[in-house]
Amino acid sequence: MRRLADRGLLALEDAGRAANHYRWLVTGAAVTRAQSSVPPLDDAERDDLVRSGVRAFRHGYLPPDQR
Repeated sequence: MRRLADRGLLALEDAGRAANHYRWLVTGAAVTRAQSSVPPLDDAERDDLVRSGVRAFRHGYLPPDQR
């Protein structure tokens, strides 16, 4: 994350925190679901969750002129 920020591709102060945000936005719903008693995600649901997590991360961490 720091290297991306150094290249102007992300706007962040704490690379570790940004990495945790990314990880949980991309995997959090799948992990939560796997730990519960609901059926596992199918490929389309998993793809949708990953894409929406990446969109949320980009919205929060892209430099303002790139949003």
